[in-house]
Amino acid sequence: MHMSRISIQNFRNFQTLDVHTGEHLVVVGENRVGKSNLLHALRLILDPSLSERSRLLRLRDRASGSEFIVMTNHLARTNSGLRTQQAIGLREWARDQSTGVINIGDFNMDFDFHTRKGNEAFVEMLQDNVWHWVKPIEFIDTNWADSDGDGNDNYPDSMLDFAFVAGPAKDWQPVCRVIVRDGDFPDDESTSDHRPIELRLTPSHLSNEGR
Repeated sequence: MHMSRISIQNFRNFQTLDVHTGEHLVVVGENRVGKSNLLHALRLILDPSLSERSRLLRLRDRASGSEFIVMTNHLARTNSGLRTQQAIGLREWARDQSTGVINIGDFNMDFDFHTRKGNEAFVEMLQDNVWHWVKPIEFIDTNWADSDGDGNDNYPDSMLDFAFVAGPAKDWQPVCRVIVRDGDFPDDESTSDHRPIELRLTPSHLSNEGR
């Protein structure tokens, strides 16, 4: 994997960080400038061995005092049975939460743009309307894979990356979009194998201030 860019917003001591990286990346700095926070942010996305508890943040909105949960998940890819059980576990966990929950990540749910269907894990995740899938404002292929080496995408016009909200967060006017950067198309082995997504929410007390 080649990491060409790191973009972080509002994570721990980082308000905004956006850097392009070369072939090698060395992180240096004085104590308490955020080196460990930067590495932890990367681990949240890239390290599958990180416990799910470490991927969950409980936050409080300063203006309203409301608490909410932000989490990221990476469901199993090659084991469909395990992936489905993970989706069921997430659904039942979210069912018991009283605060708003925001969940974004690589769920490997293979949503096909043409059939408008995902795999079994996708179906289980959305059962009983516990989670609401925030559909992107435009469907753009978020992943590229060429496991057979023929130069063509094995999963064209599909999504593996999703944003879900549960509880009160459903009412926070969620808007999702797929981030497309310069040089992203056409997809091939030189471009990223995943295209990131962005989720924006506006809690009711903020939307009321603008009226």
